[in-house]
Amino acid sequence: MQLDEAAAARHAPYDDNGLQRIDGRPSDAVAASWTPDVASLEVDGVLPMTLQELPDKSEPVAGARGAKGWRSKLEGREVKSAVLYRAKDQAQEMPSRGCLLRRTYASLLETWLPFALLVWLSILKLRYDKAKLLVVLGDGAGWIGSQATN
Repeated sequence: MQLDEAAAARHAPYDDNGLQRIDGRPSDAVAASWTPDVASLEVDGVLPMTLQELPDKSEPVAGARGAKGWRSKLEGREVKSAVLYRAKDQAQEMPSRGCLLRRTYASLLETWLPFALLVWLSILKLRYDKAKLLVVLGDGAGWIGSQATN
């Protein structure tokens, strides 16, 4: 993860001053012959929740079952995830179901900007920046739309 984060920072499209930076393609990028005509990027977030007991506010209820009288704090942070694949890496498994033969994942428990840099690194490695068409699929969340337009 540290290596990916360092590579993402090194290959970020803009420096800290907002100026365009051209650092080339990562050394582990696929061959130029793998450049797709159509590439897909599916992006979404999921919010895993944690429940933490607040012992100083909890009062056990005599004879009660379960968590009656138990006070807790509910928290969560969004995990952002992306799946990248080429159109030609899709196959029909059965008439109503398809599958992906080759795909790349990027996930991060962080705000959208560090996540966007990791996705950009994957895009560079897979040469999706040279695709004739990049299809971005998302659920309409603002951070996905802002990432797709940049």
